[in-house]
Amino acid sequence: MLSKNKKLSLTISLISAFFTASLLFAQSMSDKTVITGDELVVQKSGSVITSKGNSKAVSGDNILTSIKMTFDRKTSDVSATGDVKFISKTKDGEPITASGQHALYNTQTQKGKLWGENVEVKYFKQDSTSPMVLKTQQIFIDRNLDTITAEKTVDAGTVAVRPIADIPYGNRKGIFEADTMTYYGAETDKKLVMKGSVTGKIEMEDKIK
Repeated sequence: MLSKNKKLSLTISLISAFFTASLLFAQSMSDKTVITGDELVVQKSGSVITSKGNSKAVSGDNILTSIKMTFDRKTSDVSATGDVKFISKTKDGEPITASGQHALYNTQTQKGKLWGENVEVKYFKQDSTSPMVLKTQQIFIDRNLDTITAEKTVDAGTVAVRPIADIPYGNRKGIFEADTMTYYGAETDKKLVMKGSVTGKIEMEDKIK
């Protein structure tokens, strides 16, 4: 009798686990956002999904990965923390990646923020092997407008940290600093607009052996 009870308990547990996984998949697909991870917890009648370990949110061409992630189906907000990476591409298919420590991204509006001590954005042009690199402490993402904006931050109210852009020009490299930098990734007019006490220099690679 004890053996039958154990078997029955195991069967109920398996059915419950299968139902939870199926419900999660259906909810994610209905919102066109798929959440995966090593451990998934469904809360608030399925409206909040928390992922722990190798967490990933996929929404169209936009991919967000982190150690821990929470997805709110009602607001479409994804909150991520720990080794955060945001992977996307311009409208003509050129890849853009951003990394940091924290992120908040809305899968419906396709707007979000990524922040931390060492935020880095890399944009790879199709005709170049060296990426444009943008280093900062916070960026604002708008996939509808195809823009990424980096702004000056103030640490402890005293030290201002400004965005720095490293831009390759063939055998030359431009290094710039400004209060605000906005990258426009539209297919017809890709550009980096810098504002606020812009400083910079052009370095030439020495080809002489």
